[in-house]
Amino acid sequence: MNGERPEQGDIAREQSETITSLRDLRSDFHMHTLTSREAGDPRGTYTMEELAGYIEDHVGIKEGEKPGVEYISITDHATNDTVVPQGPEEKVDQRILAQKVEIDRLNESGKFPGLTVLAGTETALSPEGVPDVSNHVLEQLDVVVASIHEPPDLSGEERMAAYRQAVENPYIDILGHPFGATWWGKSHDWLSEEQSQELIDLAIEHDKAIEINVAQLDHYPSTLLQIIAASGVKVSMGTDTHDNPQIKDQKPLGVSGWRPYARTARAIGKAGIKKENILNTYSLAEYRAWRQTRIERFTSPA
Repeated sequence: MNGERPEQGDIAREQSETITSLRDLRSDFHMHTLTSREAGDPRGTYTMEELAGYIEDHVGIKEGEKPGVEYISITDHATNDTVVPQGPEEKVDQRILAQKVEIDRLNESGKFPGLTVLAGTETALSPEGVPDVSNHVLEQLDVVVASIHEPPDLSGEERMAAYRQAVENPYIDILGHPFGATWWGKSHDWLSEEQSQELIDLAIEHDKAIEINVAQLDHYPSTLLQIIAASGVKVSMGTDTHDNPQIKDQKPLGVSGWRPYARTARAIGKAGIKKENILNTYSLAEYRAWRQTRIERFTSPA
């Protein structure tokens, strides 16, 4: 800017381009229910109705122009996230499709007016970048988060090799918690700054979103959100709600849930990530159009 001070109008315009609070968000793209227990995760605590009820009672459902949550995504684990995935299994595919039927029934019941529950999964990528769910199932879902869980000590380059393969899959929407985490009691810095930039570039090229995981925010390098903001890559906020059954009654969704969501929203806003690049600010119709357009783009014959 050559030392010039920005005009007040420029400042207001810049602030309006990003989010300022939880009120700007319409969705949560990463939530687990009791069904994750069928994949071997003991932390699955809530039914989908309990998660929807929590949103209704403690966060608020969108009504007309009034801010609120319009949709949430149930993304239960497909397979045990403590075991190295070996690729799709028919029984897993059947379980995910059966849950989709239950979600459709809940939406049709009208129990939560104004709130839509999306059918999804958190598919685990093998070290070769292969999802643990078949493509014909992923295609039928609303949200697909693809994550690397095991082995947690894969090197950054090994992870990038898996992501380079995974981004070719048109049915994957979001790359789950890719940068680093506290995993099973041990901290991991999975990608270097250069590898993080490559992942961002891959996501842009293939029109994927990268997840800013609410439960892992404190582990992100201090400059990462600024790098993400500068790139223009799409991002998705996900609470990665699991929780411990022992605290269910005392502090619902208190460990990994909506309590830290506002702090993450502020961090994203401070970093300058624009609303147009944050999936959680999309209306349900806008999100569905984005997913469908991408699928058609990458599956249509040349």
